[in-house]
Amino acid sequence: MADIITVSSQKGGVGKTTLALNLALTLAEMEHKTLLMDLDPQGGIGLSLNKGDNELMGFVEYLVGNTKIEEVIITSHVPTLDILPRGRLDPVNVTDYEQHISKGKILEELFQQIADSYDYIIIDTPPGLGSITKAAIISTHFVLIPFQTEFLSLRSISQILRVIDNVRENLNPTIRLLGILPVMVEKDKPSSWAILNELNLGFQGLFDIMIPRSKVFLEASAKGIPINFLGGGRRPEAHHFELLAYEIKRRINQFNSKEDTGDEQEERKLL
Repeated sequence: MADIITVSSQKGGVGKTTLALNLALTLAEMEHKTLLMDLDPQGGIGLSLNKGDNELMGFVEYLVGNTKIEEVIITSHVPTLDILPRGRLDPVNVTDYEQHISKGKILEELFQQIADSYDYIIIDTPPGLGSITKAAIISTHFVLIPFQTEFLSLRSISQILRVIDNVRENLNPTIRLLGILPVMVEKDKPSSWAILNELNLGFQGLFDIMIPRSKVFLEASAKGIPINFLGGGRRPEAHHFELLAYEIKRRINQFNSKEDTGDEQEERKLL
């Protein structure tokens, strides 16, 4: 049974799609059967993989009843990674798309069909706190929040935390905040560290690992591939996603009580 993670942010431009893509690939390369699902009307996953806006069939075709879900899930060149693109969506129909997702239990019914086939399902949502993001939070297990180290993010992060709390209280009592992940961190700027310190003091769930701002993400985006697929030497940024994946697995095990998390141990002596 899959652990389903919604990647969501109260604001755009924080690298949410880049995070979802590279995290899903990392989990898959750890031999976890993983599905990367694109709910964003902009189709960010497809665009990130250098696919045309209407090139890939996907969730839209399933949503309108034109196809079965297994016919639009794509098996990538990594055998353990499948991708469910947004599908073909005319921009003039985005409002209808949002309304279709937010009504009824469409996402819950979909996950009931496919959850047994995966270890993890990673969902990329649109930026902001609209109906699609809320529908995803209602229907999934965990929310992962990418947090750009700037003061606007710090001032507004309470908005998405409020949505999660509201969903937990009224609609999905099992939803959990998986964590707040600092992204686009500029380690040479004191302001980044000042913001991280305020975030750590004011909010719970901050990951120790952080994703730095790096030109490697622009290079990978230009070529339409994850950073791990770039030629040449292995990029150090890929190691950040490995550490993130391990931390996510540990946190989920704690929430699910699947196994001993290793947080407690007997006292020992070295000599």
